[in-house]
Amino acid sequence: MILCPETNPVIMGHEPVASADMDDTCDSIHLENAAGVLILINEIGGSSGTSLVLTVHEGASDAVCKAGTNPLSAASSQSFQIWVNADTAASDTMVRQTDAVTYTVSNVSGKLTQVAFYVDASILTADMPYINVGSSAGHASSLCSVTYILDKPRYKQVTPPTNVA
Repeated sequence: MILCPETNPVIMGHEPVASADMDDTCDSIHLENAAGVLILINEIGGSSGTSLVLTVHEGASDAVCKAGTNPLSAASSQSFQIWVNADTAASDTMVRQTDAVTYTVSNVSGKLTQVAFYVDASILTADMPYINVGSSAGHASSLCSVTYILDKPRYKQVTPPTNVA
């Protein structure tokens, strides 16, 4: 099997939490030893129509990422690939979106929306190998979680180091 946790580490970036509370609290991961990362974000809409705005931050450390001061920037050619399934109960199809540096999840009560970002490590600023998912808005009645799947990790040692900051 080519795609498995031994070759593509699966890392919980944030356990399910109220969308309004996720903000910039996702774990940061280190991409220096990987080609990139597939980020899966799941949100189940609650009773409010408040949308969730997702971004990706970079930084020299976990603390810098969580500060949210360095979002990836379209002006710096840091747009990434985005796919969305707006209602997983109705379809299993992920629809390719226009490359961007942010995505807004429209909250629809009771619907599970799945968003996938692919961030290529080559778009990160020099000396800023850490990334995390940031968010704003969202609602207390909606739940959101984040999972990272590393793409082509490369390690010199037999036992790979942790990728969570």
